[in-house]
Amino acid sequence: MTLTSYSPTRSGSSQIAIIDLNLARAKTLKELKVDKIHDVAVVLIARDTMVNGVERSSCLSYAHVRAMPDTGLMWTTAVTLFESVALSSDVYVFGYPRAIGDPDIPQLDYSQPLIRKGIVAGKNLAKKTLIIDCQVHPGNSGGPVFEMDDRPEGRSMRLIGLVSEFIPFKETWVNTPFRYENHLISNSGYGVVVPMDFVIDLTK
Repeated sequence: MTLTSYSPTRSGSSQIAIIDLNLARAKTLKELKVDKIHDVAVVLIARDTMVNGVERSSCLSYAHVRAMPDTGLMWTTAVTLFESVALSSDVYVFGYPRAIGDPDIPQLDYSQPLIRKGIVAGKNLAKKTLIIDCQVHPGNSGGPVFEMDDRPEGRSMRLIGLVSEFIPFKETWVNTPFRYENHLISNSGYGVVVPMDFVIDLTK
């Protein structure tokens, strides 16, 4: 697997970090963990160590860094848990929806992520998932969802979860004379997000 991180500049996405992972070796070393119920997995990439009083990150043997900025990738303070996610707050979905577009009419650069904006439409308390009013497609799965956090000191984006699936809209057409049904499934425009709680649980 190759992990790629892009800068958050308004002018576009510029590549700033690339890490190649050998998942088979990570699994052998038990550093790849998968939630058996929820649609999330984590893999340990590096460990922090103190060198001459300075904290440094050292990548593990199965992680090969081709490029990495001095600032790293993301701090844990940029995460919001399920209970603290606010209904109707603005959210941004990042991903690679390769299911859209026509390869014969190249309109998208599929190597670059696309951003879609929506809101937190609701919470499924029984399943502990978030529902967003934001259309997602195959290729968005696993993509990060950020909540816009407005505070007096300024605006920031906080990671609230990962895209899991879209919610379908089902239509049923019934042919009475011949007694058969035809079911049509389309995208309702709502998506399901697995909150960061389950991701963090895997790291413990």
